[in-house]
Amino acid sequence: MRPVTILLRGQHYLGPSSPHGRSSYQRNFFDIIDQYLLNVPRAFELHGRPFRTKIITYDSPWAHRLNEIAYNQDIQLIPENLLGSIGYRQFEIVSKGLEYIPPDDGSVILILRFDIIYKKPITEWFDFDKEFNLCVPFREVGWDQWFEYWVPWKAKYSSKRVGDCFHIINNTRGNIRKFKKSISFDPRCAHEKYEDFVGHGLSVEFCTMGFFNSDTSVGGRSGDNPLYRLQR
Repeated sequence: MRPVTILLRGQHYLGPSSPHGRSSYQRNFFDIIDQYLLNVPRAFELHGRPFRTKIITYDSPWAHRLNEIAYNQDIQLIPENLLGSIGYRQFEIVSKGLEYIPPDDGSVILILRFDIIYKKPITEWFDFDKEFNLCVPFREVGWDQWFEYWVPWKAKYSSKRVGDCFHIINNTRGNIRKFKKSISFDPRCAHEKYEDFVGHGLSVEFCTMGFFNSDTSVGGRSGDNPLYRLQR
């Protein structure tokens, strides 16, 4: 049974307001912390799967409350503030967090956001013991709720976008290095990474088939994926 390294990442949505002028108001991790504990660490515990947790976020009064999620876990708070000089680029936060995980340690790295509300336990999302390189949520659908970026004949928009709310990496065979190279070109473009992933030697799998929008508030078929919704 492979161990799991949970990497909770983010520089906003941690408390009722965020530094540097980015307000989160309706997104507050501490309002939904119980469902995180139930669907992630508790689910791994029930399955007997070893896991550890690392956190990458800015240093703030709210960050120091993260010890509340110590649920039989090895939690390491990593106070990093990348907002001041760099700006909001979520993959730079991810890349920074991966520096604290030994490469090729044989674990499965589960990269999660603070504002995910889980529709079912994480252990029902994915087979953590299978052979794979990288898993993402789903193929991304367009903002108009019907356009599928993956349709080849709609060349203007066929960018092969993928969901970006979580990533699952098999930490073997240099996959961390490949992943970091894939996201280094433009850390702001979180969705349009499929070709970069494949181009750097990562086979990409999807936790659920079909086409959905990462912004789960859009409603309808495109916003109703079977795994999660975002806190609003």
